[in-house]
Amino acid sequence: MYIEVVKIDGKGRITIPSYARLILDISEGSNVIMNVDEDRKVIEIRMLRDKVIECLGIITRDDMVRLISGVDLISVKCVCEDIQNCSLYRCNILLKNPDNVEQTMLSSTKSVNCTEI
Repeated sequence: MYIEVVKIDGKGRITIPSYARLILDISEGSNVIMNVDEDRKVIEIRMLRDKVIECLGIITRDDMVRLISGVDLISVKCVCEDIQNCSLYRCNILLKNPDNVEQTMLSSTKSVNCTEI
């Protein structure tokens, strides 16, 4: 395990040190997952080795539950779109990409767009 202090530049970016990029085989254009734990004030960056599908859209709570049931979920970020009832959510869902995930997502609701990243 390596630990190093890195600085954040004026645009909020950090540079992953060259030895870490070499060890982890990270190159320009590589995808990583960033987890932010607000309670512990921790940012964690993990390598993304599997294919991932990102789904974006406005959906109901029931559709959201249907969409994420039975899939290998990486993350879900939803914000209530309809403040009074909270019946609609604007969601960003990341899933590992088994062959049938995109078809499952698309057949569940037409208001969600899924793309491989």
